Amino acid sequence: EDLPCFGLPGALVPTRYFDPLGFARRGISLNEVKRNREAEVMHGRVAMVATVGYIAAEAFPSPFGITGPANDQLQQVPLPAFALLTVAIAAAELKRATIGWVEPDFGNWSKTLWKLRDSYYPGDLGF
Repeated sequence: EDLPCFGLPGALVPTRYFDPLGFARRGISLNEVKRNREAEVMHGRVAMVATVGYIAAEAFPSPFGITGPANDQLQQVPLPAFALLTVAIAAAELKRATIGWVEPDFGNWSKTLWKLRDSYYPGDLGF
């Protein structure tokens, strides 16, 4: 508990634990640090996949005959394919939630709201 970020990996030379906005300042709980780390890792992964998607959309022909710049292609996706994409994203998010987050206690929201499992390491989805 004396280590910055409760000892979670992430210190790099020469900045060590670089936290200019104070997200891991002293006094916040381990759950808050893990939740911030979870958000950082997951948003980083989404950004990386989106970048690959933009490059691929510009470089390769679409199976649906979609044309134009990548920014305009999502609106051209046929509705059934868009619905399938939405269901796939929802399923992935639900799977991630069941792996890392504590089930809600409807009788006492403050006990389980925004709570990660104690055994869960932020971003570790098991693959």
